[in-house]
Amino acid sequence: MTAGALRTEVCRDEEGFGRLAAEWTALYGRCSSATPFQSHSWLHSWWLSYGRPRALRVVLVRRGDGALVAAAPLMRARGPLPVLTLLGGSITDFADVLLDDDCPEAAPALARAVARTARGAVVDLREVRPGAAGDRVFAHWRGRAGGCPTRCAWSCRPSRWRACSNGSPPGRPSGCAPSCGSWTRSGSTRAW
Repeated sequence: MTAGALRTEVCRDEEGFGRLAAEWTALYGRCSSATPFQSHSWLHSWWLSYGRPRALRVVLVRRGDGALVAAAPLMRARGPLPVLTLLGGSITDFADVLLDDDCPEAAPALARAVARTARGAVVDLREVRPGAAGDRVFAHWRGRAGGCPTRCAWSCRPSRWRACSNGSPPGRPSGCAPSCGSWTRSGSTRAW
């Protein structure tokens, strides 16, 4: 798939994910908002320890010359609802995507590629901190969004998922009831 001069792909196997180490590390160095939790060594080790077969969905954006300019380390989560979530689980303090700071067209390309990969699932980014690269991707999101203060859920199925509104749903904090089935406020996440 191409998006202008950019092309996208999805890595679904742990060996392929392992082979991304050098170019992932180079992209990590070009993403000013990256934390150690977006490093390839952290994410690949986490996947080898906690990942499940057939669940890996690492969305990649490349320039025409093949250089990696964006990456979203996602996996399909178990549960009654289809959900894509960032690798790292509850032991990762800050989850995020990676974007090359010198390639502004990478954020919209990654947003489109993640939406295609989700194919009707909720994209749950509950541990993304304010000002992270995920915020730049969210700015280009065309599906419904959870709308909670941390933008933790993006929905690709507007007919089946409810997005936040300015009004508070019954029993939920004001303005914070994302379609991912959790709400985030003051740094804590709770399921409902």
